[in-house]
Amino acid sequence: MTKTRTIAAAGAALFSSLLLTAQAAGQASPSGIPAPAQRSAPPAHVQAPPPPNLGEQVIPPPPDLSDIPPAPLAALPPERTVAPASGSVPASLRGKDSVALAFPGGSDTPPAEAAPLLADVVARLKAQPAERLELHAQAPSRADRVGEGRRLALLRARAVRTQLVAKGIEPTRLIVFAQTVPTGTPDSDRVDLVFRP
Repeated sequence: MTKTRTIAAAGAALFSSLLLTAQAAGQASPSGIPAPAQRSAPPAHVQAPPPPNLGEQVIPPPPDLSDIPPAPLAALPPERTVAPASGSVPASLRGKDSVALAFPGGSDTPPAEAAPLLADVVARLKAQPAERLELHAQAPSRADRVGEGRRLALLRARAVRTQLVAKGIEPTRLIVFAQTVPTGTPDSDRVDLVFRP
């Protein structure tokens, strides 16, 4: 009995000591029940920004272009002037709208016998300065090698054009065309010279 009282007294003393310690730290209420944890004060109300007005278009001011110099005016090409007529149309080309210049098969160089014809063409173009000349070159080609035939035709047209320019004809008066024809077509190695007003 005495031992029980001693234990009870020791327990009461321990409880009193704990209670005093808790009250001193502010963590218990006078009734002995631990006080709830102190909550921090709620933050002050922050006003949200107004929503953007999607219906209103904000147009920025135009940039300042006062420091940029004006662009220079583009120079237009000079107007084409027709050279004065000189000489007369050769008899071999009077009343003709076109002539044909034959080439050796597979060659892109005008034959020597074509020199008189080209000289007459130059004389006519100088006598008729408003005329233009179309160079319709053609060459035979197989169906599976069209590119080779077109290249040969183009080289023939350029060869004729080079000789005419060398004799004083303006390049702007000469228009080049190149085409192919099936192999075996008669007179397929040629350049047709077509006069246009």
